[in-house]
Amino acid sequence: MSKELSYANWKNEYQSVLSCFSDKTIMLAYSGGKDSSAALNLMKQAQQEFGFHMEVHGVVFPNHVLTGDEQGRLKQYWRKKEIEIHWHESSIVEQELANAVTNGEIPCRVCNKAKKKVLINYFKETHSNFESIVLVMSYSLWDLVSATIEHILGSIYSADGLNNADTRLRLKNRFNETSQRFYSLLTLKDGLTIFKPLINYNDQHILDYLSTHQIPIVANSCQYKEYRPKRWFANYYHNAGLQFDIENVRTFARNALAVPDISFYENIEAGNYFRNII
Repeated sequence: MSKELSYANWKNEYQSVLSCFSDKTIMLAYSGGKDSSAALNLMKQAQQEFGFHMEVHGVVFPNHVLTGDEQGRLKQYWRKKEIEIHWHESSIVEQELANAVTNGEIPCRVCNKAKKKVLINYFKETHSNFESIVLVMSYSLWDLVSATIEHILGSIYSADGLNNADTRLRLKNRFNETSQRFYSLLTLKDGLTIFKPLINYNDQHILDYLSTHQIPIVANSCQYKEYRPKRWFANYYHNAGLQFDIENVRTFARNALAVPDISFYENIEAGNYFRNII
């Protein structure tokens, strides 16, 4: 069972990692949700101790969630902690989420893809020396568990479409995308570092941490939230009172699902990672 989430426990786990960041720029993707808010607070404390530079970027989408008032409220809180949230506008409109529902697609994936595109484009336009950059991604232990269940149900157990080459490729790419989340630290072939500071922690620990430190998260609910697979699984874990252990999850994923070795990802260049993995 993972320990409670506190800065002391977290720093003890990642001391050797954090100590290597002093000459790097941390770029943290912030959504206003619980995971990125907890990660941001932890990284701010670490910044004060380990001395790295940090940038925080978020995408204003969907607009009915991140309204002007919400952006201002969150920005005001973090500014008091000497953190500047850089908000970016998305090029897609909310009607595309409604269209996804009509077409039988998951709107949350349309949303995530759009937000990732904005941040990736900004990153590529403003940074050329990948060796100096650390991308922080706020996946939790529950995200990892959900990734394994999604793969089992949608691929291994599926009776539909696995003989189709396009379907097999889509499932393979999706599995490579979710499998990289099992590694808290990745350094790609051209030096870009990916850090996932929360994958050892259950949602209960993250929520307790936010409550203890009175950290605000976005207050508006997304009207498409019930379409999100992550939410379906999380509701079940919560209602069943489940907690997970990171080593047990990793062992199962490695032995039963053949999660690629870390070397698979470390041989990927940043451009390929952005196109096919992240």
